[in-house]
Amino acid sequence: MARSVRYVAFGRVYGMSTRRGEGVFLDEVLDLPEERAVLLPLGKYPEAVLEACESAEPSVVARRALDLAQATSQYLSAGSRNRARRVLLDDDAGLRAARLHLVDAVRNTLSRALELLGVKAPEAM
Repeated sequence: MARSVRYVAFGRVYGMSTRRGEGVFLDEVLDLPEERAVLLPLGKYPEAVLEACESAEPSVVARRALDLAQATSQYLSAGSRNRARRVLLDDDAGLRAARLHLVDAVRNTLSRALELLGVKAPEAM
């Protein structure tokens, strides 16, 4: 469990380090498979919180947070392999803003998940 918590916490810290951007509709701009793979668990997170509350099973939140952190890690790794897929280095301002919003949404979601699970989230790693 401790390793999973560190993984989720790292995703949150990365999100804090890239927090910027302008208002955009993410699903209209983000079309890479890695971006869609992040949007899916992000969109399912509210259902996980509801399910965890109804079943009194906090592990539902932990599993969804881990799914989101793993998808985000794969997305960020794709940017390491291909410059055009990087969050901050794209020449298209609209796409860059959408990617920053995606990372910010991940940061917010992972922050809330850690908070719900009673884990103090680090500001840096």
